[in-house]
Amino acid sequence: MLRIMILTVCVALIALSLQADDKTAKEEAKIHGLWSVNETIARGEKVEMPQVWTFKPNGKVNLIDRRSALQSVFRFKLDSTVTPHRIELVYLGPDARLKDLRQLGIWRLGGDKLTMLLKQPRTSDQPKDDEYPSDIAKPGEDEFLLSLEKMPVE
Repeated sequence: MLRIMILTVCVALIALSLQADDKTAKEEAKIHGLWSVNETIARGEKVEMPQVWTFKPNGKVNLIDRRSALQSVFRFKLDSTVTPHRIELVYLGPDARLKDLRQLGIWRLGGDKLTMLLKQPRTSDQPKDDEYPSDIAKPGEDEFLLSLEKMPVE
């Protein structure tokens, strides 16, 4: 009887874990595609950032500056099992000096609008800071608020 009870608890825990993974996968699928930055706020002021973000199913995001055509590649990880939803970005290249810079943030998706609040990037030699921003409506001094709009696929 005890074995059946333990087995039932294990199955329930695995099912809950799979549901959380499924929710994250569904949210991640919604974020895939091209997103244009509409507005950026840093230190309480609007900043011009003519960028396009391309979130890909392989967990990478390309960031393209529309003025210079320079491209940066990041690895992204989403967590939609917590509120507010979390995002982690890790710089992959091409600038070797910036490799492995890590940014933590929170995000909200509403239809064709993606809002992200990102902390300043941190290098691996800085003390590890796993504190995520807490409120998209109240950006801190060292945080960037980005409003993106989904671009149609042609």
